[in-house]
Amino acid sequence: MGLNSSVEEVSSRLKSTQTNHSKKPADNSKLQSSTETANDKCELQKIHHDHRSRSRSHSNQHNVSNNFENNITTESLVSNLPDCQAVNKNTGVETRSICKKDYGFLIGNLDKFPASAQRLFSLARLYLDTGLTRTDQGFIALFNSLESQGPTLDEDCAACGHQTDLFTPLTRSAPLYVGQTFIQWKSARDVLQLSSLCLPRRQVIYLLPVLPFPAFITDLTLTIHQLTLGLFEVLQSWTQIFFLGYEVLILPPVSPESRQWSVREQQAPTGRYCVDDLLPLLEAELPRDGLCVAGLTWADLYPQGFNSVLGQASYKHKAAVVSFGRGDHLAQTGQDIGTVDGKLLWQLFKTLTHELCHLFGLDHCKFFRCAMNESSAVSQALAQPLFLCPVCLRKVQASCRFDVLERYKLMLEFLHSISSQLDHCNNFQESSLWLQQAVSYLGS
Repeated sequence: MGLNSSVEEVSSRLKSTQTNHSKKPADNSKLQSSTETANDKCELQKIHHDHRSRSRSHSNQHNVSNNFENNITTESLVSNLPDCQAVNKNTGVETRSICKKDYGFLIGNLDKFPASAQRLFSLARLYLDTGLTRTDQGFIALFNSLESQGPTLDEDCAACGHQTDLFTPLTRSAPLYVGQTFIQWKSARDVLQLSSLCLPRRQVIYLLPVLPFPAFITDLTLTIHQLTLGLFEVLQSWTQIFFLGYEVLILPPVSPESRQWSVREQQAPTGRYCVDDLLPLLEAELPRDGLCVAGLTWADLYPQGFNSVLGQASYKHKAAVVSFGRGDHLAQTGQDIGTVDGKLLWQLFKTLTHELCHLFGLDHCKFFRCAMNESSAVSQALAQPLFLCPVCLRKVQASCRFDVLERYKLMLEFLHSISSQLDHCNNFQESSLWLQQAVSYLGS
């Protein structure tokens, strides 16, 4: 069985497990939480046993399986959160409120994190509150039982609106497993890592400029921390902070003509490459120590069967490609891009990190307004936040192992430097205000 099939199988089993949990009616016979936890573990052990029977390295896989189970059943979640039902006062319909299964499935085990990181990640509970009224006493009792995960509901509501200002949950209109929870992401990642246990760890993110570029792109310089950086070096620095813990390097620029790449093109004023042709070619440029490579091209991009995209990633090819969105700029202003301003740089920051997150295994986010939301138009993509929600940030942090508060502080300092040197930096200024709130919230 192929590696992709293994991932799909494990993901399918996990979804099935969560479906069974959500359909199970509340039991009023005072079942012990330890019995329920044992049943959960048995089901998860069965899933991992199926995969271990097809793998070569039993001892290493056993460790991965144990780590995975530990992330689902934490002592604090099991002891503090019984299964429950709550009545939505608007509809009169019984709906599941926060419980140990849903909360653990969404965000995983937070016990070993610093208090500041626990405080931020635990805001994932806001999604589980979506659609329920804050006056529901059953919900408030459950919320306040999360003693190790943060302040009480009343305290959070009184804390200057921090939680609603930082993250906005989307409408909870589908079962939890429809979105990619932390446990779903981690299970897929663990299975994929089994195939590379004996290989050197890939620790580098590569950026690859795809020529040609106009002179105002290659000649741009900004001063960051007393260093004079070109545009690609600015993108490198932002990526280094976003994925703090990984090294980010720029490869020498390549020309499709010099490489004799066979790439389909559409006739358009800005030029337009078929992204489906570019991704496997970029994969061939990835050095052996590279986790992934992101191509940067002045030409616009289109996926086969569609009009245009700002960027696209392929986990299969470990490659992404990002454009400058010249066609959209031309449609809005009647002119091609002629200068680098704050609006364009913010667009590049957002598109590049969004596509790289896909290469870290993240799907589109269905829980909060988030940098990983799906979009069907350029304007919709640019209206989304620059930052990750608690659930998506939890996944990236698990890969990079950064300190959440330190990362936010570095981002804030970097964006301040950018916005003081470019015009049209409203997006950067708004993002800086958000970061100030986040740093204040985590440090309080």
